[in-house]
Amino acid sequence: MKLKSIIICACVAIMMTMCTVNTKDESQSDNDSQVQSEMNYSSGGFASIVIDRPADVVFKMLTDVNIWPQINLGVTMSITPENVVLEKGTKFNETIASPIPGIENWTTEWTVEEIETDKIYIMSGRENFSKAPIHSRITYQFTKLEDNKTLFKRTIEVTLDDKFTQNASP
Repeated sequence: MKLKSIIICACVAIMMTMCTVNTKDESQSDNDSQVQSEMNYSSGGFASIVIDRPADVVFKMLTDVNIWPQINLGVTMSITPENVVLEKGTKFNETIASPIPGIENWTTEWTVEEIETDKIYIMSGRENFSKAPIHSRITYQFTKLEDNKTLFKRTIEVTLDDKFTQNASP
C-alpha cells in the first residue's frame, strides 16, 4: 500500500507540473523552435521526478495500464479491453474524465510504439475531445539511479494539424 501511495503521489506531481514545464528542448534555439512549430503545429512538454524505488518496480507499476484507473484517480476512468498485455503494437482504450468544464469525457485508442522493460515505454493515439482530433505521443523514460532510486520522465508530444487549427479558429 505504501508503494502504491508513493506512485500515486509521483503521478499527481508529474501531472501537475505538466502545466508549468518548459516545453522547449534546451538544445533548440528560439528560432529553431518557432520554425518547427510553424511547420507542423507541434507542441509538447515534459515532467520528471525521482522516485525512491528501483526502476523495475516503478516500471511495472506505471506501465500496468490495467491499474491506471486506481493510480490515476480522477483522470483514467477505465481501460478496455480487460487484462491488457503490453508489447509493441498492442492497442487499448483509455476513457478519460474531462478536467475541463464543457468538454465531455473521451476515449483514446492508444497503440504501443515501443516498450523496453525498466527503460522506456512509448504510446501514441488520437484524442477526440475537440472538434478535430489531436494526435498525441507519450513517452515514459526510467533511469536507474544509485540507492535503488529511479528518475522517471514523462514526455508528451501533441501534433495539431491543419484540421485542428481550422476548427479551433473562431
